[in-house]
Amino acid sequence: MQRYRKDGSRFWASTNAHVVRDDDGKTLYYEGTVGDITARKDMEQQLYRERETFKDILEKAPYGVVLMNGNGTYLYVNPEYTNITVTA
Repeated sequence: MQRYRKDGSRFWASTNAHVVRDDDGKTLYYEGTVGDITARKDMEQQLYRERETFKDILEKAPYGVVLMNGNGTYLYVNPEYTNITVTA
């Protein structure tokens, strides 16, 4: 979730908190941590954009592209591969 710093700028935060209670179940206080994960979120966004760019390139490639695992199972087939290999 996004939080605000004292200077008003935003940052992505990872929060971990829990309530501490007395023997009767009455809330005494909350304790936890807040970590700045802005750099991680930025990297995730960059990775997402790169994947989308790569996917767009593969989808528009003028040649067939196929991705298979070690067992020979198709994991990805681009449209041109389908055009080349599939017969009516």
